[in-house]
Amino acid sequence: MEGKFNPKFFILGKGKEDWLKTLGFGWRLFAILFAVFIIYRAFFMKQQTQHNQITVGQGGIVNVQQTTEKKKAWWMPTPFVEGYGFVETDDRSGFGMKGGARWEF
Repeated sequence: MEGKFNPKFFILGKGKEDWLKTLGFGWRLFAILFAVFIIYRAFFMKQQTQHNQITVGQGGIVNVQQTTEKKKAWWMPTPFVEGYGFVETDDRSGFGMKGGARWEF
């Protein structure tokens, strides 16, 4: 086997230049995705809310309770099951159920 169809070509490429070019494209793609992620986190991601409850008792004893809403990690899917029913104009009707996993960012 000669040329581009040689298995060695797929593994090794033509030489160092191919690998350096691939690494360059990889770094550029990583930089672009990282910038998009930073912009998303800065402008569109919901911030954590924190509620403080401060009570002062007799003798100046202060009690501070802080509660924060903890959200699930983004890589953990939330399973769901939904039921539905339908009626159509051509005398078809029925019901069904669908389920899956939802990722909430």
